[in-house]
Amino acid sequence: MEGAGTELAAVLGADQYTASITIRLRKLDTLIGSGPYRDSRPVIDLREHIHEVTIRPALVSAPTEPR
Repeated sequence: MEGAGTELAAVLGADQYTASITIRLRKLDTLIGSGPYRDSRPVIDLREHIHEVTIRPALVSAPTEPR
């Protein structure tokens, strides 16, 4: 999981996101939040970072996509 945070650093460091990226990050959050390592510090930290960036408005709204 520590490597995942490193690999996602470029995406998570962006100032703005498209709706597609926001949706994918939310799906990743759901996936790692239900996995066997969900209570590990790296997963908790990554999920917190995902939450921080996905509350920002997306560049392109897609009202039919789940939030």
